[in-house]
Amino acid sequence: MKKIVYILFTTLILFSCENKSNHEGHEHEHSHSESEHHNENEVAISLEQAEDLKIKIGQFSEIKLSEEIETNGELELAPQNLADVHVFMGGVITKIYVIEGDKVKKGQTLAVLQHPDIIKLQEELISKSAELQYLESEYKRQEKLYNEEVSIGKEFQKIKSEYNGAKAILNALKIKLQILGLNAEQIAEGKIKQSITIVSPLNGTVSHVGTNIGEYVSTDKRLFQIVDNQKVHCAFKLFENDILKVKKGQEIKVTSPSFGTKSFMATIYAISPVFDENPRSVRVQANFQQLEEQLISGMYISGRIKTDSLKRTVLPRTAIVKEEDKKYVFIHHEDEGVKHKHGEHFDGEHHHDHNHLEENDHKNEIHFKKIEVKTGFEEGDWVEVLNPTEFSQDAEIALTSAYYLQAEIGKGETEHVH
Repeated sequence: MKKIVYILFTTLILFSCENKSNHEGHEHEHSHSESEHHNENEVAISLEQAEDLKIKIGQFSEIKLSEEIETNGELELAPQNLADVHVFMGGVITKIYVIEGDKVKKGQTLAVLQHPDIIKLQEELISKSAELQYLESEYKRQEKLYNEEVSIGKEFQKIKSEYNGAKAILNALKIKLQILGLNAEQIAEGKIKQSITIVSPLNGTVSHVGTNIGEYVSTDKRLFQIVDNQKVHCAFKLFENDILKVKKGQEIKVTSPSFGTKSFMATIYAISPVFDENPRSVRVQANFQQLEEQLISGMYISGRIKTDSLKRTVLPRTAIVKEEDKKYVFIHHEDEGVKHKHGEHFDGEHHHDHNHLEENDHKNEIHFKKIEVKTGFEEGDWVEVLNPTEFSQDAEIALTSAYYLQAEIGKGETEHVH
């Protein structure tokens, strides 16, 4: 009886050891498989998938790109294209011919003003004209007598002084009347006017009317404002770190909420040499290449300034994926998967071409590794790469379908967790 028990015990020990050995071997094999096949930064796809996606492999490109600088500002008018209209003599407004929004020509009458001093100035001109005529006659007579040594020099000098003084006063009166818009020659002939006209100093649009009929206005009151919006220009603020990138002659794409989806092109013609302190910036002024009536002084605008083209290292957008705050590209393994001719698509018709895919130990698979890439500004379909020196010179990059490869990594991680 004891002999049978011993045999059973021995058998159990042997069976237990065998099972333990088999289980440990299985765990070791499973652990090794997971270690070998799972890497969160690597992905393998089949040749069939690569052919369907037409994945293109290539290297960094060197092309010229233009950086765009964003800026804000508003539409402005140069001082010579904006006019505030005042009167040179106080008086009562008797007529107004325009309203806000009216287009006017230079010299066109805006209003009429009356005041007794207007008539008084004209009377004074007529009086001084008559006085000057007498003094001129007397001056010529005394000059003749003086030259003939009939008259003493004292009398001649006196009349000469009076004559010159009267002539200066008369000239001053003519200038005053000319400023008021009155014709001195006609007034001298007795054609006196009881009012003066207020006229537009330039071609443009009436943007402000600040008076009404019957109002007494003084010289310091702004009666009208005229703007010439055909001369409107852009005034942008350019921050200190962008100053060296901008120069005269560069183009700006101008947009505004007031324009809707429409944009306008302008060309820089002036950059201020003086800093504004708050914020620290300089003014950049640009003229529109084609003006339209909807452009109005005071509108807020945004601009994109296109800088000079420089040669930069780039990749197509389709080669880059974003994950959280970082960006990545997928590098084709040289020693795994299959080799591929740069710039060519994966194509089933070329499996046996040595310039295309060649199967290696990982039969029917192509392997990629995800590597972080630092990017700069973007233009069109291209993205600037700031760290190309961190890659090998012959690095083969998946130029297309990067988001698909990223998705395959995600699927692999999910299957591993499961």
